This record gives sequence, structure tokens and C-alpha cells, in this order.
Amino acid sequence: MYVSLFAIGHSTTMLLGVWTGVAVSSYLIDAVTGLSMVYKALDNLGAFQGWFGWQPDIRREARRCSR
Repeated sequence: MYVSLFAIGHSTTMLLGVWTGVAVSSYLIDAVTGLSMVYKALDNLGAFQGWFGWQPDIRREARRCSR
């Protein structure tokens, strides 16, 4: 599911950038992509619970955003 949402979001962003002529630094894009991968890896490993005493609840956020 996450892979599909990522692909849809990435494709939509690229199309809008091309159609509207918006340019963003490739360094910024690479940094955000890398940080999002690190975040998801830490989330999958449960590192937030061990390091900070809390774990992000993606289901709760999804419910909040779908209202």
C-alpha cells in the first residue's frame, strides 16, 4: 500500500512540476527522499519506542487525515 501511495504521489508531483514549470533543487529532493526512507526504516524497526518511549501511530494519522 505504501509503495503504491509513494508512486502515485511521486508521479503526481513530477507531472505538476513539469506542467507548471516549478523547479526545485535536486539536492533538496534527494535529502527529503533520504530522510523519509530513514524515518520509515526506523519506524519499521521500532526504534522510536526504544529511543524516545513512543511509536508513531500511522493508522491514527490516516484516520485524522481522512475526515
